[in-house]
Amino acid sequence: MKRFALVGISLMAAAIFIGSCSKKKSSPTEPALPQVPPPVVYVGGYYTSGSYNVPCDWQDGVRTDLPDGGYHNASVSGLALAGGAVYCGGSVNNGVDGIPCVWQNTARTGLPINGHDGAVTGITVSGSTVYCSGDYVDSSGTGSPCSWTGTARHDLHKDSTVSSWTTSIAVSGATVYCSGYREPAGDQVPCYWADTVRHDLPCDTPHFGYANGLALYNGSVYCAGYYRSTGGIYRACYWVGSAKGGAGSGIAKADLPGIGANAAVAKAIVIAGGTIYIAGACHNGTKYIPCYWANGVLDTLPYINGGLGGTATAICVSGGTVYCAGQCHNGRRYVPCYWAGNVRHDLPADSLHNGYATGIAVQ
Repeated sequence: MKRFALVGISLMAAAIFIGSCSKKKSSPTEPALPQVPPPVVYVGGYYTSGSYNVPCDWQDGVRTDLPDGGYHNASVSGLALAGGAVYCGGSVNNGVDGIPCVWQNTARTGLPINGHDGAVTGITVSGSTVYCSGDYVDSSGTGSPCSWTGTARHDLHKDSTVSSWTTSIAVSGATVYCSGYREPAGDQVPCYWADTVRHDLPCDTPHFGYANGLALYNGSVYCAGYYRSTGGIYRACYWVGSAKGGAGSGIAKADLPGIGANAAVAKAIVIAGGTIYIAGACHNGTKYIPCYWANGVLDTLPYINGGLGGTATAICVSGGTVYCAGQCHNGRRYVPCYWAGNVRHDLPADSLHNGYATGIAVQ
């Protein structure tokens, strides 16, 4: 009996010892990790309501219509974020003339031109200064490219009798860059401006090319666009070269793949982590469908079944995710949308008329 009692006591002691060791090894409660807020997606654009266009932006899918000064016909061509504010560039139309303007949140500021039918085509913010690309029709009746630093206009170089148009803008230090094209004798020649100096971009003959987007990286300028090849097919491409150099300074064109031998167009460009991302559309043999390229690798984006395809017109990268904005056709109208990765998010607009997304930023 004593031996069994001693064994029982020994087992109890061991249990107590093990229990006390377990308590010593237990970790204090770990503090909760701070919650990382989900990214907020901002999209700029416009939609048709009745017979006029309504400028707007969307914040995580919630639409805010922007004031048009009572003209009831306006559009947004680009969007930027800075200092907690949303900046949209575009134009309002009073029924006779186009007036370029910028919205800071919902406050609209008109921009000066030296002619009529003006518009903002691109917008960026550096520090506290808003920069816009744009154009207007001058007294000779030809298109005149320009940029604005704040509200100060800077006319860009053009041949006196040749219309020239801008498409986007980027800033590095004190130098402003704009992409675009000019139209000599019915042709379209892609180009960009460094400050006010124009540089034509090489493509097949005849030209018929467009530089639609511009980005700066490691002292080089990158322009995304497309051109008509000698076979008559539009080819998506980008150009890269010395930021202040012209076509004779080593600017090279790199074609982007489409689906088979079908056409493709590039609409916007951004460079993140050394990777070149370009938004656009490629033809699948039946219709243009939205897509983007990452370092030349094509990735098609989902569109609305039964519609006429779509286009990705703007692009940005945040947290390793590629975001594109554009529109898809649902069989009756164009629906504004954005893609986060390969997931499409349709945006609310007029249920009976077209809508378009033209700019995107993520915070």
